[in-house]
Amino acid sequence: MKTVGHQWVFDLKTNTDGGIAKFKAQLVVRGDKQCPGVDCSETYTPTASLMPLCLMLATAVLNGWQVASFDMSVAYLYSPVNKCVLVEPPGRTPW
Repeated sequence: MKTVGHQWVFDLKTNTDGGIAKFKAQLVVRGDKQCPGVDCSETYTPTASLMPLCLMLATAVLNGWQVASFDMSVAYLYSPVNKCVLVEPPGRTPW
């Protein structure tokens, strides 16, 4: 089994005067470098297309329903991993 690489992802948010409001650095695994069928299996992430979304919002407006949105950014942090994934250890920091 071969190891999977990684890369740093940086996010910088500025406030209205151009100063740094928030800086975030994440080390992410390069799943796009895995070979399908060898290193990983098929995955599926369902997403809504535009037409059903518009229909749902129109129905909510016509019925006077409240609409809310949310972000599931931590959904995959707690999902079970059923096989061994070998990730290369991080070397020196990129900055």
